[in-house]
Amino acid sequence: MEISSPSLKFLDLSHNLLQGLFKMDICGVANRLQVLDLSMNSFTDKIPPIIANCSFLEVLSLGSNLFEGNLPNDLFQLSNLRQLTLQDNLFAGLLSPSVGNLSSIVEFDISSNGFFGTLPDAFYNLRKLKRFSASSNRFSGSLPPSLSNSPSISSLSIRNNSLSGSIVLNCSAMVSLTSLALASNSFNSPIPGNLSSCKRLTFLNLSRNKFSGEIPESFKDFASLSHLSLSNCSLVNLRASLDILQHCKNLSFVVLTLNFHGEKIPTNIDRNFNSLSTLVLANCELSGLIPNWLQSCTNLQLLDLSWNRLTGPIPNIFSEMKLLFYLDLSRNMLSEGIPKGLTTLESLIHQNNILELGENSEDLSLFRHDRRSRALQYNQIHRFPSCLDLSSNYLTGPILAEFGSLKQLQMLILNNNSLSGQIPETLSNITSLEKLDLSYNLLIGEIPPSLAKLSFLSVFSVAFNKLSGHIPNGGQFQTFLNSSFAGNENLFGYEPSSHSSVPEEKPRENQAKLGDGEDSVIGLPFAIGSVTAFVIVVYISYLSGWLFPKERSKKYVEIAWRRIR
Repeated sequence: MEISSPSLKFLDLSHNLLQGLFKMDICGVANRLQVLDLSMNSFTDKIPPIIANCSFLEVLSLGSNLFEGNLPNDLFQLSNLRQLTLQDNLFAGLLSPSVGNLSSIVEFDISSNGFFGTLPDAFYNLRKLKRFSASSNRFSGSLPPSLSNSPSISSLSIRNNSLSGSIVLNCSAMVSLTSLALASNSFNSPIPGNLSSCKRLTFLNLSRNKFSGEIPESFKDFASLSHLSLSNCSLVNLRASLDILQHCKNLSFVVLTLNFHGEKIPTNIDRNFNSLSTLVLANCELSGLIPNWLQSCTNLQLLDLSWNRLTGPIPNIFSEMKLLFYLDLSRNMLSEGIPKGLTTLESLIHQNNILELGENSEDLSLFRHDRRSRALQYNQIHRFPSCLDLSSNYLTGPILAEFGSLKQLQMLILNNNSLSGQIPETLSNITSLEKLDLSYNLLIGEIPPSLAKLSFLSVFSVAFNKLSGHIPNGGQFQTFLNSSFAGNENLFGYEPSSHSSVPEEKPRENQAKLGDGEDSVIGLPFAIGSVTAFVIVVYISYLSGWLFPKERSKKYVEIAWRRIR
């Protein structure tokens, strides 16, 4: 490719299939180039020192390519550079203190690369820097004072590194800070109590660190906080945590998974979470009953209490939650019948809700990787189907015919219970249904032929019941394998297909628990094809450092990943 226009100021080649070397001497011709965007391609090689010729450059975007090597010091001589985005490449080495020369920089992103060593204490001169991300590298040490005292930074993300020691932030100086993501590091001191004095801090993600103890009492004064993720931080005293967090009047999103192990969920005290839209208390081994104080959370959209040891019936408290569209009570020890209140959820009758997390959702997106499953389960928290998951409990009684009114429901998961009676024909009225799992129950009778009308149904299982009669013909039933119907001796009329299958799940003998190396944050089951699953497994394993050193693996992972996303 040749550039012959000396007056060129903007060059955008992003989101193409370009590959190979890109000669940065473009500025030798277009010496007044201001914007160069090469992101989302497959360019390789290093950034050559000749980049210094681009003295008028204000925006340089090289993200999502295969660039490698260290960053040349000449790059840091571009005094007009306002935006430098290098994320998702193969860059490696130490981050040079010369970064302090980028006096005009507003956005600087080096995430998902191979940088290591300590972050240089060279940010004092970057007085316009608002957004800095160094996530998913191999940085160690502590936060440099020039970052933790920056008055201009509004978004700071250094998650998925190896930072350690204490989190020291000067909130009186960091007057612009709105988003802080330090998850997946090795910070080991208590959660800093002074965070509540960061008056504009809205998003806080400290998950997967080595904290211990309790949520600081000072969080009662955290008036600005709206999104909080503290999963897998070895926290204790759930009762005190809820007492503290209920004072955060703007708090709408709370993830506390993998904490409070073996404690009893408090049920006999009042809570005031009027603004809460998301509550995740999964995989905590919590005992007790589902608390009635949840009915005061009238704005709740997503509730996950899965992988605990909750007992008793499902209380009839959810019908007043007019916005609730995602409920996961799976992997508990709940008993008795399904309450009718679950069939009157207004958001699943009239509208399909979308949980909005804004521009910081990436810092709060988490995955669940269940190594016992044949399929990868990968969830980003800003992309959810509507779901009712009551699987792996001890529920009895019938599947309510009233479920047919939930026309916006996409996933109904009732497997591994003791449900009896017939499959209601009214389930065919759930026109948005994509997954229906009724396996491992005590259901009798025929599969309603009207279920063949569910044109979006892609995952279906009634395996290991006591069903009889003909399997419906037509529609999506042409795509389901025998594993969807196995264990029903009196079912007949089905011819195997090779298009899709449903992983079998054996009856539960006792409540299993996810291991320490697995993140289970939202229990959304989403099976992915074998090739896609393999690529994503490798990709996530790479990000987590499970399988390969980043330098040797990423070239191959990146190419495969781009082909499926």
